[in-house]
Amino acid sequence: MESDPTLNFIDIGANLGTYSLSFAKLGRKVIAIDALNLNVQKLCASVNQSHLKDVHFIMNAVSSRHETFPRVFIKMDIEGFEHKALERAYQVFFYKIFVQGIQIEWIFHRNKFSRQIIVNFPEQH
Repeated sequence: MESDPTLNFIDIGANLGTYSLSFAKLGRKVIAIDALNLNVQKLCASVNQSHLKDVHFIMNAVSSRHETFPRVFIKMDIEGFEHKALERAYQVFFYKIFVQGIQIEWIFHRNKFSRQIIVNFPEQH
């Protein structure tokens, strides 16, 4: 991330924003997505207290705002549903945006069928 200043960050399952805040402090544009109102409120308060810029919030993965990032790194932590998000992601997302990398919480997938979907995703697209 530090070697590529054009890379922005999308945090799917932002929770309290550990990753979102870290990348915002690096001066990157951030989209933080979380389904829980309390998480979004706490993350918003942290962003305000830290005087960070270019951090956008989406609750329930729905937004009335459209913004395009040409290059991104994605952290995805959606409680074992990462493989389902990736199944259609290429059709609706990845073909439009250059994804430098994806970090996925692996514990849910380690010994399950979803592991192979995730492992094969980069090779198939």
